[in-house]
Amino acid sequence: MENVQNDEQVSITVDDGEIVMADSESDSTSTFGSEGFGAFTRNGMFKLEERDRHYNKIKERFLMGMGAFRKYTNVVAIHINKCSGNLIKRARSVMFQSFSDAVANKCGGDADLQKCLVWFFKG
Repeated sequence: MENVQNDEQVSITVDDGEIVMADSESDSTSTFGSEGFGAFTRNGMFKLEERDRHYNKIKERFLMGMGAFRKYTNVVAIHINKCSGNLIKRARSVMFQSFSDAVANKCGGDADLQKCLVWFFKG
């Protein structure tokens, strides 16, 4: 169990995915698990697991974009589009993967995902 407290903020306790918030008016408990991502999965996305080779690259790029708020940002999940239902989307996904791998090889193992994404969305 981890207890986080700051003089200007509400005390929050996190215990196995359960968030307990204690404030002066009331005690409330909310649970946020994988079911909290239902809106994403219903709309054709799936959760990218942390062991996936792209997870850390995407997470790092997102956190870089947060700028000064990076230290206050906690990435809880990354969801990506499923491409299995649409042949064109699947083909674009395979092309993007090939392109990002080629950029990574050219740049010594580090693909500039921003350039890859620009190419992907313009194409």
